[in-house]
Amino acid sequence: MLSSFGSPAGGRIEPQYEGPYRNSSSTKRPALQKRNSEQLPGNHASAKLQQDMASPAVPIPITRTTSKDSESRSISTDIDRKKLTYSKSSPNSHCSETVVKQNGHHHHHPAHPSLEETYKHLVALAMDGGDFAKVGTDEGADRSKLVQGLWRPPKQPEDEGLKLFNSFTRKKEPFRPQSGKRVLWYTCGPTVYDASHMGHARAYISFDILRRVMTDYFNYDVSYVMNITDIDDKIIKRARVHHLIESYAAAGHTREKVIADAEAALKKFNAEKIANESCSLKRGAMDDIFGKCKAALEDYKKAAAATPSTEFCKTFSEPLGNFLDDQFGHTIVDNAIFNKLPRFWEEDYHKDMAALHVQPADILTRVSEYVPEITDFIKKIIDNGYAYEAEGSVYFDTVKFDHSEDHHYAKLVPEAFGDLEALTEGEGVLSEQAHGKRQAMDFALWKTSKPGEPAWDSPWGRGRPGWHIECSVMATAVLGDKLDIHAGGVDLRFPHHDNEIAQSEAYFQCDSWVNYFLHSGHLTISGCKMSKSLKNFITIKEALTQYTARQIRLMFLLHSWRSTLDYSPDVMDIAIKFEKTLKV
Repeated sequence: MLSSFGSPAGGRIEPQYEGPYRNSSSTKRPALQKRNSEQLPGNHASAKLQQDMASPAVPIPITRTTSKDSESRSISTDIDRKKLTYSKSSPNSHCSETVVKQNGHHHHHPAHPSLEETYKHLVALAMDGGDFAKVGTDEGADRSKLVQGLWRPPKQPEDEGLKLFNSFTRKKEPFRPQSGKRVLWYTCGPTVYDASHMGHARAYISFDILRRVMTDYFNYDVSYVMNITDIDDKIIKRARVHHLIESYAAAGHTREKVIADAEAALKKFNAEKIANESCSLKRGAMDDIFGKCKAALEDYKKAAAATPSTEFCKTFSEPLGNFLDDQFGHTIVDNAIFNKLPRFWEEDYHKDMAALHVQPADILTRVSEYVPEITDFIKKIIDNGYAYEAEGSVYFDTVKFDHSEDHHYAKLVPEAFGDLEALTEGEGVLSEQAHGKRQAMDFALWKTSKPGEPAWDSPWGRGRPGWHIECSVMATAVLGDKLDIHAGGVDLRFPHHDNEIAQSEAYFQCDSWVNYFLHSGHLTISGCKMSKSLKNFITIKEALTQYTARQIRLMFLLHSWRSTLDYSPDVMDIAIKFEKTLKV
């Protein structure tokens, strides 16, 4: 499956789709559509809730367990319906508001259909372990950090009794597609820079099961779209390192130079990477790399003088690659170098999914094929007043968006509002120093390209898309202005999916872009998240040498698709035993 990554001049070749994937637009993609403005419903509490409000107070006890500073503690929160008061804004106010009063403190929210939804939402947040207990305290003074934006159910009647666990409300909601039995579903696909692991299998097998149930049992006509992220900071860095290592190994350097460079690289790796890593798990993984490389260097020194350096360079790729990248990374200007790596791992990903019997997407999109649409999308957000240009980059104004009348930032994970560590990680490893931001929480829609990075033409100069903007644009380009379902791993909730929501609502000037958000749970090993950065992942190919695709699927079926699952031989043994009870 081949497509152009884009020419160095910013042009592109229209993709030619091969194999099992079909694109309804072939080589011509649908144009971005404008969302028709809708009259929002008024603010009316239900008769039942009004009756409840008039009745004697009934505290709703909610007990949850949190962990802080390694000390477990239980928090009991009583939500008193009579302390949740509803009012409309004064004539001088900028917008209508729902006022939530808890413990004598008022917290304002943009207007929504009913107080009943407000009440249910606060309950759901507290039950999910959110920071509701902070409401009414100085720490909880900013409503944006505490309460999810209220979810408005679709107007269509409930169909077939199907309910989906919706991340917007953190509970099961009746499923109501927009158009009868037709379902518009977009799933965040992989960032292709390395082998797919069992964490990927967890997500895509889970969504495959849900998709099959909806199509084969409930007879929905599902249009399933998935993207491939082939422009990303991790891809850029990995592609540069691979290219430099290959060039270095093929250059025929003297044995003395290879040893000297390896020693310098190892010293730099220890002083800059290991010493500055605050995460103990990541530091442990780096220590393992350091130990293996040090042993490999000693073996290379003792080896015969004629021993080629090719294999040694591969073993030493982590410290040596970073060492070379610091010196020569800025000299790489050919976009084809950044195309080679993601194309290889994309093909590898498709082979893994086929081996797991995961149905291919109806439509597959790649970021590199939608750069013109991305720049148009960003221009519209700027025109609508929610983004700004700074030194060749474009940033989304989260504060202005959150303070606007019809919007609410961080709808999925309000308790992460202001989490600068998560926001910084979402910006990418090559974007640590962003100049021109108005607020630290603002995120990049378009990044000016530095030397050694791929670049496309834009109204703001040569650059590349930010990570979050890609899915908003591709989902809109293919499925239109409103999605029934958006899905992805739970680790994408904030900031990626919350930023997607904000961008899209800013583009369409609406307050609802997706009706149902589905998030698959983490897959852990010995209690730790399976991660490439922690070097603790098991590739899908490795797992398939021990178990069949059917056994792996049964393992996931035996556990909730949205809960954390610890992968181990014991868990697989349960699936194998269960398989023996099946007649087919």
